[in-house]
Amino acid sequence: MVAGADVMLDIIANGRNECSFVASETYFDKADKLELVNHSGGGGNYILKEFEGKTINHKMWLCNVIVYIFRKVPNVLYFKTL
Repeated sequence: MVAGADVMLDIIANGRNECSFVASETYFDKADKLELVNHSGGGGNYILKEFEGKTINHKMWLCNVIVYIFRKVPNVLYFKTL
């Protein structure tokens, strides 16, 4: 993950030195979401519009590791901190 993903991780860590989260292409209870804006260079440009009910509007690029994990560049990634 690069180009803004570090900022997203800082947001979801909420002041902690580390964070853990689960992610899925399928919605699950109380999940936040990253929405695909467009494909780029084997990965995808995503936006985190909201996190835990707060407006964020943070854009990021997730590299082709996303394809390794999900076998494609998903249109939406749902996630929740642990």
